[in-house]
Amino acid sequence: MHDISIKDIRSFLAVAKTLNFSRAASELNVSTSALSVAIKDMEARLGCRLFERSTRAVLLTPAGAAFIPVAERLSADFTKAIDDLKSYPKTPNGRIAIGAASSIINTVLADAIADLAVEAPQIEVYVLEDITEGITSRVMSGELDFGVTTLWSAIDALVATPFLQDRLGALVSVRHPLAKDVGALEWKNLRQHSVVSLTTSAGIRKQIEQDPVLSEFVRKPSYQVSSIPAICSFVRSGIGAAILPALIAKDLDKEAYMFRPLIRPTVWRNLFLIRSRGRSPSAAALMLISHLSKRLSLLEKTETIKPNKAFEAGIATDSAL
Repeated sequence: MHDISIKDIRSFLAVAKTLNFSRAASELNVSTSALSVAIKDMEARLGCRLFERSTRAVLLTPAGAAFIPVAERLSADFTKAIDDLKSYPKTPNGRIAIGAASSIINTVLADAIADLAVEAPQIEVYVLEDITEGITSRVMSGELDFGVTTLWSAIDALVATPFLQDRLGALVSVRHPLAKDVGALEWKNLRQHSVVSLTTSAGIRKQIEQDPVLSEFVRKPSYQVSSIPAICSFVRSGIGAAILPALIAKDLDKEAYMFRPLIRPTVWRNLFLIRSRGRSPSAAALMLISHLSKRLSLLEKTETIKPNKAFEAGIATDSAL
């Protein structure tokens, strides 16, 4: 590259069109001497002469004549690029892909997407309901713009922003023996009951099995399923208890289910908004995240559900686990 600017190209074209430095300078609204110096400097940087000058005339050199169509194309392309930027939609468009746990989709994400649809109806949104392993791998691969899920360990390829905490508890049918009492339930009381669990790739399952204290209290699952609706169906049948976060139980039918927070120890699930470290969020994704923070601020706070205050306020910062 010879460090030639669009200003240089337009100066060359003005002189080439008029073959007169004074008229070209007038068109460009610069002095004749300044234009003459600019052309000489351009020629020096290119290493060839573009014009032959005499006291009576200005003529194009063969190199100058050959450069005219190239310079015209460059000038036109530059003008079009600037015009395109000026006319760029003030509201972002495009497509956003998000992965989330079902509890997040049901409680805040669906409403946030509805809010986005009012502000920017041209944005397409794809939502994938999945467990931790699937969401993290798809965010890292670029298939998803971001995800909201649990993480049981830090992943270098991901930026994780704290989103929400909710307590683990036992979800049982109202006909289950553990439903005879209300209030908190000690982990040790689960030992004598069958357990329904998500598969080993789920974040909650990982959290329990990797904790040496919790793993002592919970029997090996008698039943393993791949989705929250399936767990709820098994629990409702009375076949066993499920260890789930409070957010999942929040809107379940109270006449069919009972949720008892687990104590000794009290355990929280940590949800994060995750994105790829090497990929900046699009304007559309940032708009949805903003609506997500607003919806999170409206979520009912309880002793078992605690949204991240910084995220609620829209000032969340990236944080390591």
